[in-house]
Amino acid sequence: AGKLLAEGASHAGCARAAFWSVLRSDTADVETRWGSLLTLHGLLIATNDTASLPATYAAGVDVGLPTWPLRMLAAAAGVDDPRVADSIATSRGVDYRSMNSATLWLRSTWGAHRGDRSATREIAAILLQRARESRLQQDSVLAQSASAMAAAAALDTSGALTILGRLRPHAPRADITWQPFAAHGLERLTRAQFLLARGRPQNALDAAALLEASEPVTYLLYYRQSLTLRLQAARTLGRADDIRKLAARLERLRPAGAALRAAG
Repeated sequence: AGKLLAEGASHAGCARAAFWSVLRSDTADVETRWGSLLTLHGLLIATNDTASLPATYAAGVDVGLPTWPLRMLAAAAGVDDPRVADSIATSRGVDYRSMNSATLWLRSTWGAHRGDRSATREIAAILLQRARESRLQQDSVLAQSASAMAAAAALDTSGALTILGRLRPHAPRADITWQPFAAHGLERLTRAQFLLARGRPQNALDAAALLEASEPVTYLLYYRQSLTLRLQAARTLGRADDIRKLAARLERLRPAGAALRAAG
């Protein structure tokens, strides 16, 4: 129910209440709690309710869930404190070959955000080697994503756009719904940003519109940014009707406020 109510952050208050109920439930299993925390996290960012993030991270820790991936995701999206993400990255070390592929993907997204050419290049090389050796679809997709992040960190927008244009989710439906690395939300937002920067507003608008998909809950992380980008593209194209609709949708994405925090 919470997931349905969270789509497009359209019923943020009701969705939030549902996720908090699951997090605090004595009978919910780890996977269900994780899904609730992940979606609640994205919902708070979509509605710009960053004041509620510390309590949300604390609630996750209280029930034994890892919150560092959420903080790195938020930081890579430009939301959380970059100093926190740097601290997390430092604490987890630089022995990239010992890390699983999903963690390497997280590190590559943060490295791209920081413009760390060395780290992103090394991570991409490791994932490409894993993909060649394992021949697994997931490893191949993550290697492509990391390669795009390495190109972005090196300010090679042409190379990044080429890779990102080929990238498609290839995973079981459950992974696309719940796993941050499987749905390519950040990759789609990055592609739209590069397209707009290169003077291709229609292509940027189309790319950002893909983040409207309701199934991947992690798209909520990038929902506000995608609407902002589409509004900018619509203004460039002079589309008055789209400008009005997108501006109205952004206006509705307001912080939940004290009343919802109390309800939480």
